[in-house]
Amino acid sequence: MRLVLLVLLSLLVGIAVALAARVDTGYAMVSWQGWVVEMAFTTLIGLLAVAVVLMLALARGTAWLWTLPRRLREANRARLTGRARRALLRGLTEMAEGRYGDGERQLVRYAGDSEIPMVHYLLAARAAHRRRASDRRDAYLRAAVDATPANAIAVLLTQAELQLDANEVELALATLKRLQELKPGHQYGLKLLARAYEQAGDVRNLESLLPRLRKSPAITPEELTRVEVQTIEHHLVQMEKARDESGLKDLWRHVPRRLRHDPRLARRYARGLIACGSQAVAEVAIRSALKTVWDEDLVILYGRVRGRDAGKQLGHIESWLAERPDDPALLLSAGRLCVANQLWGKARAYLESSLALGPRVDAYEELGNLHAKLGEPGAALECYRDALELSLKGKVKPRKRKGKRTRARPMEDDVDDVVDRSSN
Repeated sequence: MRLVLLVLLSLLVGIAVALAARVDTGYAMVSWQGWVVEMAFTTLIGLLAVAVVLMLALARGTAWLWTLPRRLREANRARLTGRARRALLRGLTEMAEGRYGDGERQLVRYAGDSEIPMVHYLLAARAAHRRRASDRRDAYLRAAVDATPANAIAVLLTQAELQLDANEVELALATLKRLQELKPGHQYGLKLLARAYEQAGDVRNLESLLPRLRKSPAITPEELTRVEVQTIEHHLVQMEKARDESGLKDLWRHVPRRLRHDPRLARRYARGLIACGSQAVAEVAIRSALKTVWDEDLVILYGRVRGRDAGKQLGHIESWLAERPDDPALLLSAGRLCVANQLWGKARAYLESSLALGPRVDAYEELGNLHAKLGEPGAALECYRDALELSLKGKVKPRKRKGKRTRARPMEDDVDDVVDRSSN
């Protein structure tokens, strides 16, 4: 655009000069040290214009030559930077497609020429970590710090994250300690520190972080709940080992309401009560938890615990069975409670139905115990053999069993139970 304007301006000036020359060409004389030069005025104007153009060209040529080294350096730098940028993109592509070895080589190949070498080295460290090359991983992390010392926080966070992923807990704790020294209270660093304590099983230090974790925006509600559950479970275990029933109940009263029905805590609290001899309280606690959240392990535990009234306990199980008739864990617990109530026929029907839906070692053992109680040693031995085979091989070879039934009909169960009780 500028060139077009200059050409138009030159044409306008030339036209103006030509028009003026037609009216009067004028006369010019130049004298210098005895020399006299006479010419038309228009000729003088033309010579001056040529002189100006030559001077401008000379000035531009001089400036171009003066800045040539700098421009060459900039061009070379742009070429190297472009090459590094392309290598970064190729490295990212290789990593995204699972070729971590090729990605690592691309990322470090031109990292020194990049405008962001730290990114190259951090990504290369992740690629080396995927290949379980911890030595190269750590070398790349050191190179990242050397390249951009001002961004040491980002490098330390990446290092701690990778160390935790590799279960190098002691190294991760040392890295996070250094991070806290550089920037105390860093939110993501706090999250990684909690994870490190969690992996190390250091519940004491993990619990000390809870007040800060509750205020941290880096912690999701699910992660906070997991930490809280782990710390509370630790104390429940300690109370269980000490057989401290009052301490156990007092601790449970202080557990936040939103956590009381957590299956993991409910199971641990119930086991603690059972260990302390308070099975009736444990039965109530399990039943209360199952009203809020359905958990298979809690259902199994409910079949093992003995409340104040085994008949009512069986009634609760059977009311749940009306809603979940094909739950093998529930059928197993129903069978156990039928045994507790000496309802042998119903117990056998429930246990066989549970096994038909999903083979379990404890269900085979329970059915074997029932057969032994009923004076059927052959059937009991077969059940014990199936339990052993399932525990060792993960499956049971199908066998034809004499007198085997699936789920018994209610009328048939009632007859069996009357006969069983009369025999006692």
